[in-house]
Amino acid sequence: MTCLPVYLLLRPLLAGRRVLEVGWPVPGASAVLEQSGAAALHAWCPTAVPPASPLDNEWDELVATSAASFDCVIALDLLERLPEADRGRCLEGLAHLLGPQGLIAVAVRNAQVPLLEESGSAHPGFDFWSFSRLVGGHFSHLALLGQSPMRGFYISFLQPAGGAESLSLLDDQVAEPEEASHFVAVASQVELPSLQPYSLGRRGQAAGGGGFPSPAARRAGAAPGRA
Repeated sequence: MTCLPVYLLLRPLLAGRRVLEVGWPVPGASAVLEQSGAAALHAWCPTAVPPASPLDNEWDELVATSAASFDCVIALDLLERLPEADRGRCLEGLAHLLGPQGLIAVAVRNAQVPLLEESGSAHPGFDFWSFSRLVGGHFSHLALLGQSPMRGFYISFLQPAGGAESLSLLDDQVAEPEEASHFVAVASQVELPSLQPYSLGRRGQAAGGGGFPSPAARRAGAAPGRA
């Protein structure tokens, strides 16, 4: 999975924070994190691989000994590799690792969009609504984003299912959830900080615009851009 845009999206939020990466290494991500000004960088990589569950005794030890130890937890390309019975357990563990103001970023592939580089993948991914319900069931505030490495690398906001705090699409790069090759959830138990939708051109140029609507606008169900 091409996850680097997620790191670029989060980079402005990481200065001075304790960051944990959960899952398998993402090429180029370490350089982005090192430039973010994070106070501390930690990583947990599963030793077990599917079809065995990656949530082994080392995972249980991490959750048991590191409660509220991190300000940001990044778990990309992990949930879809887990047996279905372990997915809720994984999110409960991620929530347990976060400090009171912490947030997580979780990314999965869109099961409805075939990826050329992952043809024949044993990990089918999620549909938009099941992913939204799964993450929203563990966190009070949720923003769902769509990413695609197939049309010039972009990441932009989508409308998640009801229940958790929701955001509307802020630009026209992803008109519908079905057009995103990957879904990204940014979630927390507290009000989400301001983020910029991030767009990457094919040559790597970055461009962002907008940001989260104000809390008042979200409560009123109003947001700039396409409804």
